[in-house]
Amino acid sequence: MKKKICLLLLVSLSLGTSFFMTSFVFAAVLNVKKQRPSVVGAQAPEARFAKSIEDLPLMDGLEVVEDKDVLFIFGSERIAQTTAKGRVDIDSVYYFYQQSLPQMGWSEITARLYERAGERLHVDASCANNDGMTYVRFAVEPMTREK
Repeated sequence: MKKKICLLLLVSLSLGTSFFMTSFVFAAVLNVKKQRPSVVGAQAPEARFAKSIEDLPLMDGLEVVEDKDVLFIFGSERIAQTTAKGRVDIDSVYYFYQQSLPQMGWSEITARLYERAGERLHVDASCANNDGMTYVRFAVEPMTREK
């Protein structure tokens, strides 16, 4: 864009046009910008979280399967499980959680296992049913718990 402006400015000056004409050409070139969509007032979509694991964000396209929520709290420890389903790609599920969970303090051990403050979070996605849905099981447990 700068090259076009400079070239037009030089051409108009070398042809002996007046200052007024040069300003007009310069202004016309500046107004030929591509229109960009306005982001004024635009808002990011509101984050959604699972109910039984209240600090677990839900990926767009996933909905919690309500009757699969389990939560046990004893002392300062918890065991929680929830299942979400949706028409999403399994690789996209793992990618989403690899990107979002570390921002919430979880350390990635593997794509399916995270740790934070004495807890482990398991993320297991599958397409086991023939309904075309991806099911994602999330489970939080204390790190001290033996399997």
